[in-house]
Amino acid sequence: MAGRTTGCDPYKAVPLKADDGCQPHIRLVKVHRDSSQSRLIHCHFVAYPLAACPPYIALSYTWNCSNAPKETKKETILLQSHPCAIGQNLYSFLRRVRRDSHDRLYWIDALCINQADNAERSHQVRLMRDIYSSAARVIVWLGE
Repeated sequence: MAGRTTGCDPYKAVPLKADDGCQPHIRLVKVHRDSSQSRLIHCHFVAYPLAACPPYIALSYTWNCSNAPKETKKETILLQSHPCAIGQNLYSFLRRVRRDSHDRLYWIDALCINQADNAERSHQVRLMRDIYSSAARVIVWLGE
């Protein structure tokens, strides 16, 4: 799993539909392409029923490097136009993929799950096996 998003509330703009027992929903994140050297990364959400998602890439990554100090540096991205603090390792991944020439959707736990909402987090964690197995591809990111 990933680090918490702090100081942002982009989840109100793209709420997950109430689970009716048949159609669990997930958020996917799209990273806006940018070949510039700008530090600010722009992302937005789209929500889908898990069974009807378009192809997406699930990310598995380390929260912090094992030799990193406890207080790790945070980077800011724009998520649904809201400033959002994320860990350095996730930021490095997003910086890489934003240069990609293809529009892709990603499932990234730290971003796609509202970490401040205990009920949502608990429900989404129970779906993680299905989320990863439904992905078109899973990337394991160990850092740069």
